[in-house]
Order: sequence, then C-alpha cells, then structure tokens
Amino acid sequence: MKSIWIALTYIKGLGPKRIKKVYIEFPHLTFADFKGPNLEKIKKIIGNKKVSETLSDIELIAQYTKKAEETIRLHEKNDISVVTIADNNYPELLKKIDDSPIVLYCKGDVDLLQQSKSIAVVGTRHPTAKGEGMARRIAKIFSEKGYVIVSGLALGIDTEAHKGTLEVNGKTVAVLANGLDTITPKENKKLAEEIVQKGGLLISEYPIRTKTFRAAFVQRDRIQSGLSIAVCPVQTDIKGGTQHTIKFARSQNRLLFCPTPLEQVPATRGIEALLKEDALPIRNSHDIVIVENSISKRLQELTNSEEIPVKLEQTSVVQLDLFD
Repeated sequence: MKSIWIALTYIKGLGPKRIKKVYIEFPHLTFADFKGPNLEKIKKIIGNKKVSETLSDIELIAQYTKKAEETIRLHEKNDISVVTIADNNYPELLKKIDDSPIVLYCKGDVDLLQQSKSIAVVGTRHPTAKGEGMARRIAKIFSEKGYVIVSGLALGIDTEAHKGTLEVNGKTVAVLANGLDTITPKENKKLAEEIVQKGGLLISEYPIRTKTFRAAFVQRDRIQSGLSIAVCPVQTDIKGGTQHTIKFARSQNRLLFCPTPLEQVPATRGIEALLKEDALPIRNSHDIVIVENSISKRLQELTNSEEIPVKLEQTSVVQLDLFD
C-alpha cells in the first residue's frame, strides 16, 4: 500500500531512519495496522512520545493517507512514477543504507532502479577543462561496459558525466534535490529532457511543488552513492559538496576510485588526498580491469550475488592511457 508509506513522511519528527525501522518489522504495513494491536509495536519502534501521539490519531492518519493518494494521482498525471520502499522495484542497493528514502519520484525508465551495476560519477561544479574531459571519458568507458551512470545533474562534472553517457547511448540516472517539476540548475533543463528521451531516469525523494532548500542537496548525495556500487569523484577540493558524497560512500561501504590527476590545481587536491587514503586509481586500461574486479567483489559482498571477475590477462598486454 503505497499511500501509507507516503503518509508517514508527512508526520513531523518522523524521518527516513525511523520509518525504515518500521518497514523492517512491518514490510506489508497497511492503514489497518494503526487501528489494531500492531499500533503499540509501531510506537515502540518509533520511540518518540510526540510522534506516537500522532500515530494514535487515526483520523489524522486517515487524512494523511488520503493526501498521499492524491499525491500519487498528481504525479501519475505528470508522467511521474511513485516507488516506495515496500515496492518490489525499489532499488536493492539503496534499501541497504540506514536512511533509505521512503519514497522515490521517478520520471523515465524505472527499470533502471533494478540495475545494481551502477556507478556514480561526481565532482566539483567548477572543473578544469581536463577534469571535464576525464568525467566524459570515464562515463563513456563504463557505459560501454554496461554500467548505469548516476550523477546529480549539477553544472560541472555531473553535467559532463551525463553527457558522456548519452554520447555513447548509455543509460544515466540524475538524482535531483527538488521535485521533478523543476529542473535545477535551469541551464540543464534540456539535458534533463534528453536523459528521459534516451531511456534514462530522473529521480527525487521530494514530491513536485516542493521548494528547494539547502539541506536537500546534501541528502541528495546519499542517494547518489546509495544507488551505486562504486563512486568516482573526478575533481574536488578538500572541502566542497562532493565531499558529502564521498563521506556517504564510505559509510555505505561503496567502492571509491578516482582518475589520477594530470595537473596540480585546487580542484585536484581532494582527489590527491583520496588516492593517498582508500580510493583506487585509474590511469590506464589495466586500472579499469582492477576497478571492475573490485566492483564485482563489493557487489558480491553487499548482495550475495556471484559476479564474474574480469580476466586481467585480457588487457594487461597493452596498457592504454585513458586521459592523454
């Protein structure tokens, strides 16, 4: 029942983490659970007095449920699919993070939500020309290998990642920090349209008519990494928005890999630091194979699937530089 999960997001003081705990115990939650013996169990899971009082107000829950049903209809009229955490097509990797978004509003090919072979290509809004080229190149390489490229539709590296994917007819997912009735930044409105037209997907955890707010951009970053098995920061300084995605990637046990910088500028300082810590480097075709094998192992760890490793000998004879 989609509407009950959306209704819970309307309750003040009840965030994704607590709703996720309810989902774990009651994956088939219905409106009836708020009128029967399960209500006390739900309130115990929530562990908040004020929220519990709201949950006990069955008339208010009914109002929120009706509002949720209206929200679903409104989005469907705008060709936007609504996917809740209880739906079968909710992304498997995203469901594994602690603060999974309870609702995803999607425009485009929702089947991409089922693709676990996804990587996020992210970075600064102010890249160098070499950084832009790297982002496009990385997106193209992995798109041609069958990966879905996830990014945030921001100016700079995100834009280049989406464009690079589309240039080779790959599939890309853009995660927005606002409702899908508004494209931010406005400079990327045509790019967003092209993503949908070419079989990609726009997603947001916010319904249409939601005003943009600063914290939403940070929260968006957890979804970018959460949808992906690996995250590739292309260029970033020591401080900046990309660092949020890197932090989320680590807490979510995602693989980190980066292109080896070809220049020493502020936009590469964060990358240099990452490569000294835990990120895998990519400089040539041999490195790509190593990254792919690491992705396969990480995917197997997180999903208990059996990924076939790439044979190193296939490309180790000729090591082609990727960014010269």
